Amino acid sequence: MKIIKYDNMKIKLPFKLSSTECGDLTNEQIKVQYVPTHKLHLNLTLPRFANGVYLATLNAKDKGNKTKAKKGADWLKEYFPYTALMLNEYLG
Repeated sequence: MKIIKYDNMKIKLPFKLSSTECGDLTNEQIKVQYVPTHKLHLNLTLPRFANGVYLATLNAKDKGNKTKAKKGADWLKEYFPYTALMLNEYLG
């Protein structure tokens, strides 16, 4: 798996990301896509690589891949706990 340097840490991605989930593995902060409507006002952001993990987790959940979905959700809870908490109803 790919290791990303972020915030003085080395973070190992939980799985490989497709180009549609994350084109560039950068630390650039971007607005999180697919936020529960009642939480849009929070303007949640994640580094691009973490948003890619979030999108991959949602894709895995939609496709019934529970193992990958759990792995992605656990990874987000470990490295980005506040955002994971706000997105918990989508991460399930």
